[in-house]
Amino acid sequence: MQEVSFDNWTILFAVVAIHGFVLSYFILSNRNGNTAANRLLGILMIVYSVTILYYVGYWTRVNQHLPRFVAVIFNTIYLLGPILFLYFKAFTKKSLTKLDLIHLAPFALIVLLELPLYFVSRDNSLMASYLAFYYGDIFATTRVLLQCALNVGYAILLYKKSAAWAQSTTQAGFMKKLALLFWGYAISLCGYYAMVITGTLKLEYDYMVCFAMSFFVYYVGYSGYTVPQLVGLQTNGNGNGTKYEKSGLTESAAKHLAEKLVAYMEREKPHISNDLKLQELAQGMAISTHHLSQVINEQLDQSYSDFINSYRVMEAQRLLRNSDALDMKIIHIAYEVGFNNKTSFNSTFKKHTGMSPSQYRQRYEFGMPSTSATERKVYS
Repeated sequence: MQEVSFDNWTILFAVVAIHGFVLSYFILSNRNGNTAANRLLGILMIVYSVTILYYVGYWTRVNQHLPRFVAVIFNTIYLLGPILFLYFKAFTKKSLTKLDLIHLAPFALIVLLELPLYFVSRDNSLMASYLAFYYGDIFATTRVLLQCALNVGYAILLYKKSAAWAQSTTQAGFMKKLALLFWGYAISLCGYYAMVITGTLKLEYDYMVCFAMSFFVYYVGYSGYTVPQLVGLQTNGNGNGTKYEKSGLTESAAKHLAEKLVAYMEREKPHISNDLKLQELAQGMAISTHHLSQVINEQLDQSYSDFINSYRVMEAQRLLRNSDALDMKIIHIAYEVGFNNKTSFNSTFKKHTGMSPSQYRQRYEFGMPSTSATERKVYS
């Protein structure tokens, strides 16, 4: 056995893994909000952290001093995409069923195939034949192709679902970034195997898969710091936590109020008032401000200001697309939909659509359809 040896990069990745475990602890220990999504995201952080640690163990030769079955951890590569997909479902409040377990089938199958390698004596003649099959060129190539196909496939699926399932612009932005970071992981994994097969892999490229995983872990951590309710870390304020602990509003009643709120916003358009207060909106709907705040935070996953601004942006989009309003100045559109000044309008519009109002108008004039999350219903 070779001696254990750490360098700056392996120490860095070990720290990332530790941060991932700490983050997973805080996510899993939070019992407020969307608990199913919290559990899946916490588990995903554990899987990422364990996988990174396995790579660190491989590079530092620590794995050589551990039992053989530790190598089964490498197969977590088959779990990252499926768990993230299930998290997307739970995060957007879609029902998880037993049928969803099919996403874990590739991981379970590979682990079952590997178990004899760790627990059956290699002196056995039958085992020798099995080893020749498992490590042979055909099955080794099959595993590589499966890993690449599975991860690229989930990357495509996750990106599509981030747009189709999101119920708010905040959700859509968060999910899209997670999907893009997973794309980075899938591409780095396939690139790694391509360099191994072609014999062009260099030592400095050997860390790229871990870099991609590290970016994912730290983005979740960053999101938890800047928008706690996105990753199940909220405890008060905008989140779902102790603020609504004694609310008494049932889940079914909250969903009904959310539907009522969306219908009211689309029918009455109260958001065009530039000084609309939470109390005024609650009064118009004949419900308490506490229940209204809870519905916006928990059912729509938004703060009050983001919720109101999302409707103002949608109203602005309609005007910017309206051929009868092409001569209408952007500042006038801003005032028309409820903004107080052009600066806040431009920054909010870009936050929700990814482009400025003038860019949006030009895009529509050239006949390009918009696919921004803001143009979909806020609640479904």
